[in-house]
Amino acid sequence: KETIKIALEMPVKGTSPQMILEGLVTMHGRITPIMGGGTVKSASGLIEIDATKLGFEMNKGMVKKTTSMPMTFSLDFDGTENDLRIKNADVRFHEIALNAKGVVTLQPAQAVKMEVKTTALPLASLEQIVPMLKEYALGGNGSLFVTAEGPVAKISAKGEFGISGGKVSYPAMLKGPLAFDLKTGFTENSFNLASFTVN
Repeated sequence: KETIKIALEMPVKGTSPQMILEGLVTMHGRITPIMGGGTVKSASGLIEIDATKLGFEMNKGMVKKTTSMPMTFSLDFDGTENDLRIKNADVRFHEIALNAKGVVTLQPAQAVKMEVKTTALPLASLEQIVPMLKEYALGGNGSLFVTAEGPVAKISAKGEFGISGGKVSYPAMLKGPLAFDLKTGFTENSFNLASFTVN
C-alpha cells in the first residue's frame, strides 16, 4: 500500500475551422492502490484538474471561454474490482457548479446509482459564455437535480429543473421584459410541466 502522487502541467494550443484553443491545463492527484496476489484489488484517490487558464472560442465567437473563467474538475473516489464509489465529484465552469455522488458497479453486472445537482445558476452569467445572449438581458437563477439508478442497459432516471425569478428582454419585438418562473419534473421517458408563470 503506497500513495502515488501525480502532478502534470500541459500547454494546449490548437486551431480548426470550428475552434480555437490555447492555454494551460494542470492536474494534481494522489492514488493509493492496495495490492493482492500481484494485482490491484482496490484503490482510493483524489484527482483535481484545473483548466481555468485554458481559453477557447467556437464557431467564430458564438461560444467562448476566457482565461479568467474558472474551469475545474475534482474526483474523490474509492474503487475495487467490483465497483467504483464516487464520494464526491465537482465540476465548475464559470458560474455553473455541478456536484455528483454515487456508485458505478462493474461486476457481476454493470449498473449505476448516481445523484447529480447544481448550485443556483445565474442566467445572466451565460452571456459571458454565449455573447449573443447579451441582447436578451437574461435574469434569474436555474437549478437542476437528477438521480439515475439501475443496470446500464436500462437506467431509470428522474429529476427536476427550475428557473426562479427569470427575466428575458427582446427590444426588437417586446416593449418591456418578460418575468417568468418555471418548475418541471422528468424521468427517462416523460416530462412534466409542474408550473410556468409569465408576467
